[in-house]
Amino acid sequence: MPWFPPEKKAGGESGMYFRDREAKDLILPREFEELAERQLYEYRNFLGYLTCLKQNWEMFIKTGKVDKARFIRPEVLSSWKRSRERGIDPYRLYPISLTPENLKRKLEENRELIEIASPFLDAFASNLKGSGFRVDLLDRDLYILKQFGEPEVLEMAKRQGSYPGVSRSEEATGTNAINLAAILGRPIQLVGPEHYNAQLQYWTCSAAPIFDEHEGLLGIINVAGHYLKVHQHTLGMAIALSKAIEFSWRQNRLRREKELAGKYIESIVDSIFDGLIALNGEGRITVFNRPAGQILGVSPQEAVDQAVEVILGPQPIIREALRTGEAYLNKELVFQVKNKRKTVIGNVVPIT
Repeated sequence: MPWFPPEKKAGGESGMYFRDREAKDLILPREFEELAERQLYEYRNFLGYLTCLKQNWEMFIKTGKVDKARFIRPEVLSSWKRSRERGIDPYRLYPISLTPENLKRKLEENRELIEIASPFLDAFASNLKGSGFRVDLLDRDLYILKQFGEPEVLEMAKRQGSYPGVSRSEEATGTNAINLAAILGRPIQLVGPEHYNAQLQYWTCSAAPIFDEHEGLLGIINVAGHYLKVHQHTLGMAIALSKAIEFSWRQNRLRREKELAGKYIESIVDSIFDGLIALNGEGRITVFNRPAGQILGVSPQEAVDQAVEVILGPQPIIREALRTGEAYLNKELVFQVKNKRKTVIGNVVPIT
């Protein structure tokens, strides 16, 4: 739709005119004009900020100093200094990447993280179509494990030295959002000239760390796109993704620990020489160890989850213990198992 400059209406009121072939002239409210002017002002300020960043970066590369330190965040400037001390080339990128064998090993080591994170990152990337953004998943050593995004976006990233197996550590590439998120232990967003290496200054990157259940670093989420498309909401989305992955990781670990504890208890129960049967509050069998199976001639597999009367016949003592919470010790117990009478001496102990 063509845009026409503001014109004066009768009475001195101004507005913006938009016209198409069918619609009549439309005068937009003054609030819209003020919003457009404010956005233009903010955009010009942003371009001025980028220009100042670039000038400071160029001065730092030449002299090791900056002209206006207030424009450079302390954490970024500290990383620039470390990068300079390491002798990192600020104009050329020499990717440090894993061999195919080592990448395969790295992917296997991080299989649980990849399996948990991939559904979240894949769903998020599907909403980035046409934006030019991609999402990277890195391990704790800052090697790219997997990337999500449109094929052409990932291909461009590969041409610029960003692909699975490549290191994004400070030692390898200089200052970037990924290694700063790992070093600082918190989310951070970098734009264009804040990157130490000129080859990375095309990007704006929003990185957030992922922590395990012991607050140890698991990996990093990085959302990257053209530096002119920087927006604070992108960092917020990266943080939300990292938190969702952390929650799923911890839930998965709790589930695994519960399964492991169950197997551990089962092993202990099976190692007891006496027969042991446990019921839930409804009188259904939850534990039936091997010695119990050998004594009664019933396999644990067919007993578990069954009502106690189905396997052992009527059990008034057991039902009374469930009802009253009273223990019965050294009692004669009569079981009717597969039409055979079995008499044993045992204890019936309620668990509260």
